[in-house]
Amino acid sequence: MPRTYTLGRLMSGITVFCILCGLAANFPDVAAFVGAVILVFAPTIVIFLILARFSRDRPSLGCLIFFAAVFGLLLVPGVRVGGGGWTGAIFNYLFVAAFPAICALLLSLPFVLSDIWARHSHPPKKES
Repeated sequence: MPRTYTLGRLMSGITVFCILCGLAANFPDVAAFVGAVILVFAPTIVIFLILARFSRDRPSLGCLIFFAAVFGLLLVPGVRVGGGGWTGAIFNYLFVAAFPAICALLLSLPFVLSDIWARHSHPPKKES
């Protein structure tokens, strides 16, 4: 059975995690801001990870999704402050995070579908 993880990879991941935890403990304001920015793009990252499995050209797909997410973020008309407490915060997060994710999906789906169609319409020739 092939090995999927090496010890070096595991130790690198643990080291990066520990450094990030140390930075978050020492700089909580900056960590909260960076976490909020990453959380806005979390649905877009999930869309990229799903579509990357079906695409042959992942770097181009990543660039397309990045620019589509930036375009979608520019389409957000503004954060509404609706309600107090967690209800308003969740509504604001969904409102802001939905635009980049929807734009990324709508603009990258034709790219992935054309890649799948090209792969299936021209299968590789068998050598005799």
